[in-house]
Amino acid sequence: MRGGRGAQVAVAPADTGRPLQMFLRNAAVANQVRVEIDGIEQVLDLQPREERLWPLPIADHRPGALIRIHAQTGFNPSEVDPGSKDTRFLGVWVEFR
Repeated sequence: MRGGRGAQVAVAPADTGRPLQMFLRNAAVANQVRVEIDGIEQVLDLQPREERLWPLPIADHRPGALIRIHAQTGFNPSEVDPGSKDTRFLGVWVEFR
């Protein structure tokens, strides 16, 4: 997702017998990422390129969870890699496994 921006997604495991996990890969700069899951917020101070993986707490009585994520800052790949022409302002990579 973009740096300095937020996103909201609803997720549910494809197989109810397996826990759903969220994977975050930070941008190439120190970043603060707020993750709110069903109204419970956690603030993560991430180092450049740090990765985190943890199980998503989905309440037993619910089929999924509402997740809000906000990356405080980001970077332009073209400013870090001289061979890159990518000028997007990237914050944090989010993947559900």
